[in-house]
Amino acid sequence: MSADTSTARGGSAASWIISAVFLGAIAASWAWFHVGVKPREKSYVLRSREVVPGYKFKALPVGDQAIEILATTNLVNGVFEGAGEDRFIVFAADWAAKGDKQMSVLAHTPEICWVGAGFSLVDLGEPPFMEVELGGEKVPFECRVFRAPDQRSVEMVAWCSVVSGQWLEEGFRFQPDRKQSGDAEVRSAANSRARGMNSLVKALVTRQPGDGTKQFIRLSTGVRGDWKEAYEKLRIFAAQWLDLKVTRNAARQSVVSVTVPSTPSAANASN
Repeated sequence: MSADTSTARGGSAASWIISAVFLGAIAASWAWFHVGVKPREKSYVLRSREVVPGYKFKALPVGDQAIEILATTNLVNGVFEGAGEDRFIVFAADWAAKGDKQMSVLAHTPEICWVGAGFSLVDLGEPPFMEVELGGEKVPFECRVFRAPDQRSVEMVAWCSVVSGQWLEEGFRFQPDRKQSGDAEVRSAANSRARGMNSLVKALVTRQPGDGTKQFIRLSTGVRGDWKEAYEKLRIFAAQWLDLKVTRNAARQSVVSVTVPSTPSAANASN
């Protein structure tokens, strides 16, 4: 047998081994998320309300470039204005299972996007998390305080991500470094990497397969005095602005959906 023949057979065997390892890794990954995994007891969907009693809503336009980055047109962006200086800036977006770009789950949280736009994280002593009760369920929000690029205003923001019907941050809380140095782009990239690793760990540990859907909800208000006042205002407004739909799966045979009752109709709402 010639040296060329031996080399060819050795190369062929190596190719088969590499292919087997590659296919085995794919099969193992699929099995990890599908074999022996308990069905979800509940799935969640959040919906924003168009009318909140006591407030007027003003829609804010979203530019074409921003829509291209977000990869969805199913969104709400605007501000609810109440009496005096009472106001809440809101954003809500849904993504369907269409592809990787639409499922860039972690790319638009405030400690990534806001920091990249020149905002800076500040610590007023506020808790980094907030629970909002909707229909008997405690919905987990993350909470941060940011100082605007002009250094004149301070904004408290709360947000929640829902991926494949599950709360994203449940049990795997992400806390950025509030003392990061360097320019905004560097700090934003560092937060993005840390949050991405956090999400990967959660997916591996919880073994929850995804259906590709995602929701992102964000609301904020100005901090003009004690942070506790802004914190409580955000928590109360979130419960007024959002509906929660809970789907309960009973032994994979029957599905029962429960929707939290909406607020009074627009005709009865006080503006």
